Amino acid sequence: MPEIRKFADCFECGGKCCRFIGIPMKYRKLMYTTGVPLSIYRSKLEPHPGRYFEIHEGITVDRDRKTFTVSRDLAVKIITVRREKQLIVYSRCSMLDENSRCLIYADRPQLCRNFDRKHIRDYYVPAGCIFDNGKMGFDYGV
Repeated sequence: MPEIRKFADCFECGGKCCRFIGIPMKYRKLMYTTGVPLSIYRSKLEPHPGRYFEIHEGITVDRDRKTFTVSRDLAVKIITVRREKQLIVYSRCSMLDENSRCLIYADRPQLCRNFDRKHIRDYYVPAGCIFDNGKMGFDYGV
């Protein structure tokens, strides 16, 4: 039960962090065609990023699990993070129920698990998130 309580404490914004992915601006054209390399997301936070992208609507991971492409139907916003332009792609996680609760919380991808106070500097933070200190959060509205 402690994990459920921890999740409830975090769920103040309606699961905004489960409704977008971030992509470096230099992949803007590739994200629709040849794909964004999954290797740029491979790190101590997520050794196997393919699973994270597979569960987002409108995102397709290639068979070799080396790249992912983005559907042109998804809304995209440009934000500036640490003086660099980044793309926010509005892609809802398919593992959210009708109340925006995670259906796989106990077995969620590592990128989701590490969205916490210790690692928050490595993530895009939507405004209103409990981790937004008023300086990091981007306006979530599409």
